[in-house]
Amino acid sequence: MFEIDTRRPWREQLNWDLYANSDFKPITPFHLYVRPEGPASVRLSPTFSQFLRLPLELQHAIVKSCDSPTLFQLMHVSSSIRNEARKLFWSNPEAWYLVDSEWLFEGGFPGPTLHDPDFISCTKYVEVEVYLTSSLEPWSEERVPKFWETFQKCLPSVTHVVLSCIRFGNKLSDLHRAIVQQCPAKITASVSLLHDDESRPQLERSLWRYGSKGWELISLIWTHKCIFGSPKVFRGPVGLFQDMLYNSRLSRYRKMGLWVVRVQALEKHHFHGRSEPFKCPRTRCRVRFEHPGEWPLHAMKSRTHYRVSEASMPDEGLEAEYEKQDRISCDAWNSKPQVHLALQYGWGVKGSEDWSSVTEAFLNQIENDLLYAHREPARECSTFQTFRLLMSFVSVEI
Repeated sequence: MFEIDTRRPWREQLNWDLYANSDFKPITPFHLYVRPEGPASVRLSPTFSQFLRLPLELQHAIVKSCDSPTLFQLMHVSSSIRNEARKLFWSNPEAWYLVDSEWLFEGGFPGPTLHDPDFISCTKYVEVEVYLTSSLEPWSEERVPKFWETFQKCLPSVTHVVLSCIRFGNKLSDLHRAIVQQCPAKITASVSLLHDDESRPQLERSLWRYGSKGWELISLIWTHKCIFGSPKVFRGPVGLFQDMLYNSRLSRYRKMGLWVVRVQALEKHHFHGRSEPFKCPRTRCRVRFEHPGEWPLHAMKSRTHYRVSEASMPDEGLEAEYEKQDRISCDAWNSKPQVHLALQYGWGVKGSEDWSSVTEAFLNQIENDLLYAHREPARECSTFQTFRLLMSFVSVEI
């Protein structure tokens, strides 16, 4: 579900930590998911001297009552409770870890993914984003068995998987059925569909499962927390490049989240404790909003409104806070461009010594570093092709 509620966004405080994808689904970066809440003075002490004197059964009972950030901390302390904390942390049915279907179709090799392979292998609940287009590529019924084979190899702990279809409409196809029916017996597979037609009151996702009687609606509105997993170890020239890609994706999620906050702030200004109808702030749009929920729904469904700079914050305080958050986001991203610039300048001019040196180092790491191994030869793999494409903006094509 889109926890960004378009019907009453003004009932809650604005979430300045919001991250969201291009379909407005909230995304929780792993570092925020495990961030302890509350004052630092009340956070866990690494010693646990008194706690460890309790009977083991009582320790486990207490651990079961801990939230995810606390469990994550416990996973890195006493060995007597580490395993129990780890089991509980990865078993949270409300936390679904995002996995790219493209990575699985590339064979699940560690090279293409930006996430920690050990981290991925522990997850029990995963959400796989699938981009089913009119051509249904790279999906086809013939490739489904190989997909599940790779899935089990890379995600051995998974017990539940949801295939989230991106902008595919609200119809279940034969291909959806084939994917779910061929799912391994130990895994429960479901399909999540995005509904964005005009007949529905808000952007939302439904959850479906295929059973003996055909498709069954499990949940009309699927509520969950989508986690963008922790990064893998970034090292060498390929690591520098993938570090940039990882943070670029986080930056996009952050920008979209802040855009949603702008939309919610305008709605809150006009309908929180008052009723002040208003016109769409986009210059060429003549739509007028008479009731709560109409504006955010219009803004989110009108994808051309993504960059609506006219949607100014309704007061100076909110505008100042937005600019502050946007500046923090930009500063976080701008701490990375030294990597990008270093790669660009190191790339040099075609045929130069620098050009050959950077290319050789990049390809050599893909060929010899297991953490960056690909199925394809180094020059043909997706990581090198992406690197070459991005570098071509300032360099001549290889």
